Amino acid sequence: YKIIFLPFQIVMRREIADKLKEYVRGGGFVVADARTATIDELDFAYKISPGAGLDQLFGADRTDWSACKEDSKIIMKNSDGNNSYEFEGKYFRDQLHISGKVKILGRFSDSNYPAIIENQFGKGTAILSAVPLGASYYDRPGNPAKRLIISLAEKAGVLPSAKFISDGNESLDIKVHSTGGKMVVYALNPGDSSKKGIIRINLENQKAGNVRDIILNRDLHFEQHGSYLSVPVEINKNDVMVLLLEM
Repeated sequence: YKIIFLPFQIVMRREIADKLKEYVRGGGFVVADARTATIDELDFAYKISPGAGLDQLFGADRTDWSACKEDSKIIMKNSDGNNSYEFEGKYFRDQLHISGKVKILGRFSDSNYPAIIENQFGKGTAILSAVPLGASYYDRPGNPAKRLIISLAEKAGVLPSAKFISDGNESLDIKVHSTGGKMVVYALNPGDSSKKGIIRINLENQKAGNVRDIILNRDLHFEQHGSYLSVPVEINKNDVMVLLLEM
């Protein structure tokens, strides 16, 4: 696996924690939510949290956590330290004490405490979030928590079959199906405003002969450079586009 997500993995067996450390030490990439490894499989709390030795993996320990009725705003940083984007964390919030050469990727806006941290462990990378990432995105497609989840997967080397690129770093929900020399691309805009940009599709060394919008029954302009095909699109709010690619 290029990346392993631990979605709100409160329970953690020691033998699983050891395997995770071995995986990252060998070059793997792990992303963990708030309250990860709080208790063992017998429901006993670890004295140090994340427990089972995972504080070494993440380069941090959890000194406290709280349940939150209100969202927590998190400011993500660029590599140069400048603000990049914000997202809202839901339900829980950890207080992290970091050690060593841990890199802080994002901070809570109200306290400046670490919210998203990155630790190099052996040849691999371990990311610890102080909020539940999946829960923050669930049922809220406009929350840029999705952007963070995708960017971490891409950093781990996971290449999407299709990606939406726009000047405003907006997103579309895209699904690709391939069969018999053809490819169908579903692009859904669940937002409340239209989105304009380029859908970039990985054809894996195939060459496209035609791209058609099968809902509006029209051929579309496209460009292909190597394995990547680019199609300019504009999708209205709460609308969908379905593309048929013939090789």
